[in-house]
Amino acid sequence: LRGDAVLDILVKLAQNSLNLDAEEIQIGADVHQPFLRAEAIAKLPEGETHQPGEGVFVLSKAELQRLRLTEDEQCVLRPFHYAEEIDKYYYKPVVEHYLIYTPKDVAEDIELHPEKYPGLKSHLDKYQPVITSDNKPYGIHRARQPEWFEDRQKIIGVRKTEYPKFVVVPEPYYADQSVLIIRLTSHKQFSPYFLTAILNSQIAHFWLFQQKRHGGQLQIDKEVLLHFPIPNIHLSKPANKHAHDELVVLANKMRELRSE
Repeated sequence: LRGDAVLDILVKLAQNSLNLDAEEIQIGADVHQPFLRAEAIAKLPEGETHQPGEGVFVLSKAELQRLRLTEDEQCVLRPFHYAEEIDKYYYKPVVEHYLIYTPKDVAEDIELHPEKYPGLKSHLDKYQPVITSDNKPYGIHRARQPEWFEDRQKIIGVRKTEYPKFVVVPEPYYADQSVLIIRLTSHKQFSPYFLTAILNSQIAHFWLFQQKRHGGQLQIDKEVLLHFPIPNIHLSKPANKHAHDELVVLANKMRELRSE
């Protein structure tokens, strides 16, 4: 398409549209050190005993079993997923990794009551030379409020992606900054499945392509999504309600098909 044709389409999409509020969008947790990077090994006193990829704040099931955590320590763990586990209308339900979720209050409790967290404290102490969190020694950099990950009506989308990948995730699902999370707290009249259908559409792909890209990929940052034009339909009108509900049904059907 020529530049003027693209501009004309963008103008039409913006007409009679609404936008999400800033409070409805959040980036995933900023973990800083999910795992040990190769270049960081030299900073550890016993570097020769470590391997690239071993978990720091994000651990595999096998790594957790070796730690033999207490009940108090297990309460700190949260199911963690990488962006690669998200696709259009799909999320991987199997939990293969766990996040040591240590917001400020938990991090302080580990410092004040180390006897409650012997395994986690010993584990994180080994990596202190490479932990750069503002909340070190035991806190992750930016934990985010748990409701962003626990909300059963949340939408999760991948930030850097070849095509839009959004899905409603109705279970606890913790992730890092490679994803965006949407909670329709100011636009409760719309189903999250309705918005998911729109965000996964070819029209949305076209609009996002014009906004921001990283190499050949879309870069769907919070600022970009804040300007995304959502059709401002009034559900009091039967035709609009029918269209909304049809998209909800289709989005649910797509999710079911992708899950098979």
